[in-house]
Amino acid sequence: MNFKTFAIGGAIVVGFVGFMTATDIGSLLYQKWTAPLRGASEAERTIESGASRIQRYQEFFNVCQGVQAKEDAIDALKANLSMDEQDRDRAITANQTARAQLIADYNSMAAQSYTAARFRASNLPYQLERGLYNGANKTNCVI
Repeated sequence: MNFKTFAIGGAIVVGFVGFMTATDIGSLLYQKWTAPLRGASEAERTIESGASRIQRYQEFFNVCQGVQAKEDAIDALKANLSMDEQDRDRAITANQTARAQLIADYNSMAAQSYTAARFRASNLPYQLERGLYNGANKTNCVI
């Protein structure tokens, strides 16, 4: 084997390694440059998927119905005169607090126009009214 053959073989190996390195770097740069587009596309596909649509749609109804359940519990507690007054007041406060958290969750989802809010049924309120429940301000989940 002479030196010329050895040099040609070495040049081929070095050229191949250089080509592969350049290809890898090019691939990484391509992935970096197209990541925002691919990410937005994948996010939209996920958001618009059937499972996501159904889950988000049902989530609004479930939270709204949870608010109504807390209001019913508050009404029942206020009507229960056989219960110790301090215990009843604590239970009412706990239900008021849970109701307020559910309302905050609902209103937060309603404000997420890019994701959750687009799946709120048109017959549900845009947002639920905040504040203490007094019996006169019942939540209506279907407009």
